[in-house]
Amino acid sequence: MSIKLYPINSDISRDNFDAIAKEIETNNEREVDLYKITPDLYMLLSNTPEPFGDSDSIESFALLGRKSLTSDEDFEIKYGFQLNSYLNEVDVKEVYQWIQEKKLDSESGFYSHFEALDDNVKEMIDSFGSPIEELCSYFQDLTALYKFASQNNHYVVVVIQ
Repeated sequence: MSIKLYPINSDISRDNFDAIAKEIETNNEREVDLYKITPDLYMLLSNTPEPFGDSDSIESFALLGRKSLTSDEDFEIKYGFQLNSYLNEVDVKEVYQWIQEKKLDSESGFYSHFEALDDNVKEMIDSFGSPIEELCSYFQDLTALYKFASQNNHYVVVVIQ
């Protein structure tokens, strides 16, 4: 199972699921696949040893979306993935602004953030087995996605595959 994020220009509504799926299929070059590192990134961003703590936090929104968007089993069979959640244009801009304010939009800012984490958080991230360089690479891709979506007034859709 993998968590993937996509910038989407289509309106988000249950009546528009097919258009969203088509946009994902045709514009997947901006896809960010967090694979299995979502818990690691959450701990790093939130400075907490809990892999999925506060679901109403900006850290959670950036990785997992904000608003529920649940597709049915027929949709999953037809397209091979499940629509899970999304962020609207305002949420996207909020997340991107937060990334910039935390200076996470550069490698040096990301590494500085990591160095400032509590020791128990660093130990927990280490126990999950993701090297910091790998986390930085994934987060830089995520930052690029949010920058693009913010500048182009796109939604961000989170799918599970």
